[in-house]
Amino acid sequence: MKKTSFILSAWAACCLPLVAMADIPPAPNLFRASPAQYDFRIAEVRGDYGQDFQFQYDNFGCLLRQVGLSDDGVEVEQNVYTYDANHYLVQHEECVGLKDDGTPVVDLRQIYTRDAKGYIVGYNRWKRRAQEETDYEMFEDIRGSYTYDEKQRPTHAVYMYYDGEKAEWYEGLVVDLTYTEDGKLESLTKTVDNALFEKEELTYNEQGKIAGLTLTKPGANDVVWMYTYNAAGDITQSGRPGYYFNYTYYEDKTLDKTFIPRKNIVDKSLFGLRNAITWYAAPTENSYVHAIQHEETTGATMVYEPIDQTNVERVMLGDKVEQDALVVEGRWLRIKPSASERGSVLRIFDLSGRCIKMQQVDKALERIDLTTLPSGNYIVKIAQHEAKIVR
Repeated sequence: MKKTSFILSAWAACCLPLVAMADIPPAPNLFRASPAQYDFRIAEVRGDYGQDFQFQYDNFGCLLRQVGLSDDGVEVEQNVYTYDANHYLVQHEECVGLKDDGTPVVDLRQIYTRDAKGYIVGYNRWKRRAQEETDYEMFEDIRGSYTYDEKQRPTHAVYMYYDGEKAEWYEGLVVDLTYTEDGKLESLTKTVDNALFEKEELTYNEQGKIAGLTLTKPGANDVVWMYTYNAAGDITQSGRPGYYFNYTYYEDKTLDKTFIPRKNIVDKSLFGLRNAITWYAAPTENSYVHAIQHEETTGATMVYEPIDQTNVERVMLGDKVEQDALVVEGRWLRIKPSASERGSVLRIFDLSGRCIKMQQVDKALERIDLTTLPSGNYIVKIAQHEAKIVR
């Protein structure tokens, strides 16, 4: 009896954490043009106030560099992105110019600490001291921490700032986010020393799309950004009097299937919704339907490229891939994990990123029951590898 009790206790200890983990979906990946999710990705922006930008990706679809070019095509600035083993952004560097040795001059470095599911829980910002042109020393000036609700929505952020004269950290900014009953972002409130610094509120139309953004600051008149839609559901104009943006769209490319880099909770809470929920001043969530082709005020024209779908179709299990390492046979998924992958938890995600099934894989050949999954496309992940399957 004691032995049986021990076995049951051990089973519970092993299985319960897996159930709890399954209840938490993985964080959205905002800087990866995954071929499982997108058909196109941003390749160039031409003529943005006269400047061109190029976007470069790695083999997994992660955005590696955003390069700004001079009129004669020389790189004058770049944003460099670094990722963890799960393809989540962990570092962003803003670079301008080159040192004498040819390496980029880093002006700003942002570091993101993530939990096991990929959610940002910590933030550190480093700035270049730049007391002289050749002064490349970096110093840390901001630290952030983040809280999420039971639905993994960010609700609270606290920012600590560094006082160089006193050589100490102090609480400089507290941010709270609220949501509507149907889960849409409703407001973002910033307070400093328990006093209101500013508040942003979003309103939605009958179709659930963002219709307006109101900025309230103590002692100042409210500023309201409005978004006008056409019959196709695309924003034709955004902004406020004297500060409007106007758009045209690609009819053959939809926003949900076209990758553009999106802002994260750090950007939203630190820099405000008006600066961080938009792509060329048009909100990217609960907003337009098609991919933007041109914005009139900035002069920017977007060029997208098709994503190579073969990368996701190819099974990536083990160091040397076998043709039959991962096969769907009727209602079964047959997997032959490598020795290093045995003992890992295999997870199956739908294309929205929601984990819908998980199972520990211990044997050299395993079969996983897919009966409960509707027909469709899914992403299978084990260890640091992933593959697309069709049920």
